[in-house]
Amino acid sequence: MSPKVRHLALLVLLCALLGWWLGRGMRPDAPERTAGTVEAPAHSPRYRPLVPKKPVMPLGEESPSADQFPDGTTIEIFASSHPDQIILRFPSDETYGSFLGALASSKVRLAGKEDRLRALRVAFDNFADLDALLDDENVTHYTSLPDFPSPPAHNPVQRGLLGFGDQAPAWLGVTGDNSRWGSGVRIAIIDGGVVEHPGLPRIAEFVDVTPESGNPSEPVDHGTAVASIISGTNPRGPGVAPAATLISIRVVDGSLRSDSLSFASGLLAAADHRAQLVNVSMGTSEDNPMIREAVEIVQRSGAVIIAAAGNSGLEQAAYPAAYPGVISVGAVDARGTQVEFSNYADMLSITAPGYAVNAAAPGGNYVRMSGTSASAPFVTGAIAATMSTSPMVLPPRQAAEIVMDHADEAGIPGPDSQYGSGILNLRRIMNRNQPGITDVAVTHQSFSADSSKLGVTLQNRGTKPLVNLLLETVSAGGSNRMNIDSLAPNEVRTFSLAIAPGRQSPFQVTTTVDTGVNGADVKPADNTGVAKFSLK
Repeated sequence: MSPKVRHLALLVLLCALLGWWLGRGMRPDAPERTAGTVEAPAHSPRYRPLVPKKPVMPLGEESPSADQFPDGTTIEIFASSHPDQIILRFPSDETYGSFLGALASSKVRLAGKEDRLRALRVAFDNFADLDALLDDENVTHYTSLPDFPSPPAHNPVQRGLLGFGDQAPAWLGVTGDNSRWGSGVRIAIIDGGVVEHPGLPRIAEFVDVTPESGNPSEPVDHGTAVASIISGTNPRGPGVAPAATLISIRVVDGSLRSDSLSFASGLLAAADHRAQLVNVSMGTSEDNPMIREAVEIVQRSGAVIIAAAGNSGLEQAAYPAAYPGVISVGAVDARGTQVEFSNYADMLSITAPGYAVNAAAPGGNYVRMSGTSASAPFVTGAIAATMSTSPMVLPPRQAAEIVMDHADEAGIPGPDSQYGSGILNLRRIMNRNQPGITDVAVTHQSFSADSSKLGVTLQNRGTKPLVNLLLETVSAGGSNRMNIDSLAPNEVRTFSLAIAPGRQSPFQVTTTVDTGVNGADVKPADNTGVAKFSLK
């Protein structure tokens, strides 16, 4: 057996083992069937540059690509969800067509293809047959398989988290009748499939891109739960944009497995079905060039992709959340605390509810869902609501920018790796054109023991400029005051003032901002911040 054949044999074995593991271990982020108590046991948008618009080269026309990828690879090999198959991708239409022609006289069988990505799924009985086709090729392997983010167990996460239950939309500021939010907006859900449910609007279209997927009417809980967060119509699992048009795109087969070709084809199907928003609550840890190209094609169609950052607690968002132009979403609990399982990174865009959220499940049931898989659809629903309720019809990216620009500042001042541009706030989004709203918040405090200076960060979350604000700090050593001349709408600014901390360590500081002549604050609870610091 040649080294190449041995390498392929090892790869295929790895694929089989991964598929077996996924079939056993892939579970939705909704392990609990009870919807009772949810208390946990004892200003710029965060965007990366968009992919430049460029025409997609039709199949058969001369390709600007050479017969190799930029790294010199002539064929890319991707793990398949089926152990007797493998996925191949080619750098140009010429090499793609040439390989298709070679298959006609080979024992290797064509099991599926995606012309726009120059990708094939092939099946074989003998490794030597495949090896003969790949003789003298420079091959690069990609072994990871897309899956659902591992659901965080409710007990091991950090203590003190507070779940949302059925109150997440209210927590985000949804008041009154939102039944028409999302009207006219087409949303594709790339997932394990969505089943009809009494707490969901009618699913407009079902797309099944997975090979040998079994019965598409029997999806896992995950996709149905995601759909209900976007568009749920029942108070047990209320959604943000109930009037949106939902497109279920199933990329997981009947054994709960997916792979790069199924996932990328699902993304392209979203563009084919004219989706304006694409929710992706699954992904992979590996930068996958085939998925990256599919993301770029979807973006050039004008759609916006919203993706879960992942639940591994790592300083790296999953893919496609980590790709340029994709809105990557992290998770917070009902106290606005970033949860430790949520991936964090500089490319994080925004955070949203992601702990113990009520969501729909097949069979008319409801489950409690935790993870960034739940957070992403809240942002998707918010963008859809923004598009549909604006005086003028907004394109998806403009609506996404409004959502990001009206996030509540959290964590260290400015965009950061834990909260992105902040925490989703639908109340601010929907009231952004209402003049005269007074709303200021203490968002962060820091202390320098060397200078005995306290840094206090404020955000104007209202719609009018604030003038002559009074900032007061109280600690064991006494109090101090500062007058703030002005703070523009959406402005985030940090102020420094000397304090007397006293001799005890740690010590507590209570900071309050008084709106004074600006009128009553619509949310006075966040006018006060309490923090503890050490003298060392």
